[in-house]
Amino acid sequence: MSRPNTVTVWHAKEPAWRSEPPPVWNEQNYTLVAIIEPDTYGNQVDLDHAYEVTNHATKAWWDNEGVTRVGPEARSTSVGDVVFRDGEPWRVASLGFERVERAA
Repeated sequence: MSRPNTVTVWHAKEPAWRSEPPPVWNEQNYTLVAIIEPDTYGNQVDLDHAYEVTNHATKAWWDNEGVTRVGPEARSTSVGDVVFRDGEPWRVASLGFERVERAA
């Protein structure tokens, strides 16, 4: 079981890199790729940090501290992917993040 303030990153199975309205959350359309633990003080991982540490910069993102890759190697997080924080889904947008509605 993960610690409080843990964030998960889900990549869209069919990425939408254009500006489209955020979809209704449906786990079938995404693959869990990363778990990001809070720092040693238990501080909440913010959405920008989750995006940053799941992108290839100078090394593979799964080599970043506090990040656990789930499953096989994955691409960098991009527009259309979803970050869960505090149990709420947030879609990566062209600029920032948009809240994603949950299916009824």
